[in-house]
Amino acid sequence: MTKGVTVLLFLFIWGAAQGQEFVFTKQQLTDDLDHLALQLQKYHPNLYVYASKKEIEGAFSDLKKGLSDSLTQEQSFTTIASSCSIVKDGHYNVIPSSSVVSGFYTFSKLLPIDIYWVGREAYVVKNYSDQTIPMGAKVLSINGITSSVLRDKLLKGTLRDGNNMTYPKWILNQFFRAYYLFHIGSSEEFTLSLESPSGVEQALVVKGLTSEEVSAVRKSRYPDYDREFNASKGIELEILKEEGVAVLTLLSFENKLLKQEYDQHFKRSIKACMKSIEEQGIEHLIIDLRGNQGGEVTNGVFLLKHLMTSPFESVKGFAKVDKREFESLEERIVPAKGLVDG
Repeated sequence: MTKGVTVLLFLFIWGAAQGQEFVFTKQQLTDDLDHLALQLQKYHPNLYVYASKKEIEGAFSDLKKGLSDSLTQEQSFTTIASSCSIVKDGHYNVIPSSSVVSGFYTFSKLLPIDIYWVGREAYVVKNYSDQTIPMGAKVLSINGITSSVLRDKLLKGTLRDGNNMTYPKWILNQFFRAYYLFHIGSSEEFTLSLESPSGVEQALVVKGLTSEEVSAVRKSRYPDYDREFNASKGIELEILKEEGVAVLTLLSFENKLLKQEYDQHFKRSIKACMKSIEEQGIEHLIIDLRGNQGGEVTNGVFLLKHLMTSPFESVKGFAKVDKREFESLEERIVPAKGLVDG
């Protein structure tokens, strides 16, 4: 197993925090891309798993060639985040700074609808605005940008494992409002071009809402969805006695998240769940991992110990980049220590 890399962008902090527009020069972004490419070479052991060194270098060169003379903060973020579609490693991610993310939860005016993507087409599934929007309406464009263009633009900036696009598409469905803000920007109003389920096209203007305002509408307008959205437990067991089935929902394998968000300890919770399953004589177990984005490998091993009846191997080994030999394809990867319980 090799460790991934998360890149934290500290660009455009003051502009975002003060509601001002930051503009970056072509040279500034060129320097940032050169620095990023060098750091990936030095620290990312999986850099050349899905593309050759020549292909990686060519892709970064193309990014620099396509730069405008000046770029907004959103354009800058989109450019750097598109490296996710170059590296294609599930542990490599580019995220905005804490100030930008904080703005998402505080003052930024956000898109007041939830949409779901089917192929290249987007459909309204939740409406938080004060306008009447039929559920299932097709979203043709938002502020003049067609849905297909939006989809392609945002998908380039999402992490993924190799060429499998299942996870990026899931991210787009789950976090479209945030990704729209990071890549396109905030807006006091959004002009939506829609097509109703009966085929009637309409254009309407909806007011942007803060995250708090969206949450308030969700709670009152969609109470069942709000309870699901704000789950009270990260690990939950449901016993269907008559069916002889247990459903174990695991929202995460990450210890820190489980502790901070749900005040739960993974191993203690799993022990308690397995004990309850055994005591009630349940023979069939369904493990619901929908929305689970991973966490500690040791927790996955601990769970498997309760399910497997024969020895198993979860990790063959650990590796890292030797920073003295990072430019050599033959010498850059060396063995490293790692901890896996089991």
